[in-house]
Amino acid sequence: SQLVQAAVVRHRVCQGRISPPTLSPKGFQELVDAATFCLNRGELEPAATYLAQARKQKGDAGLLNYIDAVLQCKKGDTNKAIDALGKSLAADPTARAALRHDPDFEPLHALDGFKKLL
Repeated sequence: SQLVQAAVVRHRVCQGRISPPTLSPKGFQELVDAATFCLNRGELEPAATYLAQARKQKGDAGLLNYIDAVLQCKKGDTNKAIDALGKSLAADPTARAALRHDPDFEPLHALDGFKKLL
């Protein structure tokens, strides 16, 4: 599931197994790793750029929408975050149970749109 993939990427970042993005990540996984790395550092614009490049490679749409939901949440755009989560869950409904425990989505917990996704 995309939630598992996102957790694996986050774990790799935390364990130092993913270094700062290369000057020009190219492959799908490199772009996902770079976007995640930047998100974790609060670097939202580069994260958005890497995410857009990853979308062009037509990788796992569920994972990309999940990462986009994190990005939108960090930007403070709760409507876009909830919309991206809805798309992510449409691709992988098994991720639904973990959403309430993901700290990236804590700002969404009180919102009706988020509650409906659960």
